[in-house]
Amino acid sequence: MREGKMLAAVYQGIGKIKVEEVDKPPLPLGGLLVKVSCCAICGTDYKLLITENPRFKPPLIIGHEFVGRVVEKGAEVTDFQVGDRLTMATTISCGRCELCHRGLGNLCESRICVGTDIPGAMAEYLAIPALALQRGNVLKVPDGLSDEAAALSEPLGCAINAQLIAKVGLGQTVLIVGAGPLGCLHAELARASGALKVYLTQRSEPRLSLARKLAVDAVIDASAHDPVSEVRRLTQGQGADVVIVTAPNPKAQEE
Repeated sequence: MREGKMLAAVYQGIGKIKVEEVDKPPLPLGGLLVKVSCCAICGTDYKLLITENPRFKPPLIIGHEFVGRVVEKGAEVTDFQVGDRLTMATTISCGRCELCHRGLGNLCESRICVGTDIPGAMAEYLAIPALALQRGNVLKVPDGLSDEAAALSEPLGCAINAQLIAKVGLGQTVLIVGAGPLGCLHAELARASGALKVYLTQRSEPRLSLARKLAVDAVIDASAHDPVSEVRRLTQGQGADVVIVTAPNPKAQEE
């Protein structure tokens, strides 16, 4: 590898993601330079192989579910030191607009997203801007938590946010539609939040097999049973208190 260069996964258009040698990013003013330890593949990243997303403008280094170690820091930075292991919430809101003041930073029109608006973490190095530190987006990873597990903190944060909005809590019956990565996170989280009964529905056998390893009360094979009727049977006709759909499927959402 030439000095000042690094390898990165670069999105070049639909179906075109290539590992290339690119310029290593400089240390941002007041920010951090991180050596990436691992980066998970989000469904949004995967879909770039099959469909266009107007938010992703090639060429672009993708990836946002990551863990890394600080290798350089701005002189102004006091909360992080070289060697610290960290991850982050990768949607950086401005903190000044009305939406931010209402706690809706995800809708901030000036938001900056890692791996969409600025180069992402499927690279050897990632530059974290000062605004991410100022907004509290950067988090230290505790000892004892693996890089791979910590890289799931971003999607887990999405699940936590959804369940706070849905008010998942003690004694509830929660149905998760779809046993993909987010569905499984939702199932574990619902139990941790005090749900009395947690049910999962799924069609594909590989994901059904994974779901059966979780501490849920029932896994419903939606290819063999009508999930609505099955949930009513399991709940003596009452149905679920909260239904969380993690499948991008119109039929699942209609049901």
